[in-house]
Amino acid sequence: MIVTIEKVSYALVGPILFIIVNTFFVVTKLTKTMGIDDEKRNLGLIFFPLSLLILVGGSYLSYFPIWASGIGWIVMGYGDGLAALIGKKYGRVSFGINKSLLGSLIVLVVSMITVILFNLGYNLEPISMNFLARALFISIVAMLIEAFTPNGLDNFTLPIGLTLLATYFLGG
Repeated sequence: MIVTIEKVSYALVGPILFIIVNTFFVVTKLTKTMGIDDEKRNLGLIFFPLSLLILVGGSYLSYFPIWASGIGWIVMGYGDGLAALIGKKYGRVSFGINKSLLGSLIVLVVSMITVILFNLGYNLEPISMNFLARALFISIVAMLIEAFTPNGLDNFTLPIGLTLLATYFLGG
């Protein structure tokens, strides 16, 4: 597939707008109207679309496969999102930097499911004990990245880290 600057630029419009709008909300403190008043968490609203920009651009320019970027996006969106919602409400045991063990385990489970589903969907390799061990390793690292990255920066390190791990450990 030939990638032109025009095709890449169209793909980057969404993440760029997302960065601009979220930065505006954070700088003007309008995040409080959305119920977000934690300054450190607000930075995550900027870091996630920034990581999305890198992953979309990197995929279009063939720095990493689209399926690997998809793993990073899905785990960030669903894993980290569910971890925050469920972990804050039901998590009683602390883990990592201001995280709950329950929330961290949710990231691990969502990562494992995502890696398996992307493997099946993209027909990367047969499911084997070797594959499952690598998927578990990737999922444990995802959980640790999410748990121990401070100040909302996990919204950047989790999708980028997972994409790099998936690129290296899966699909061939």
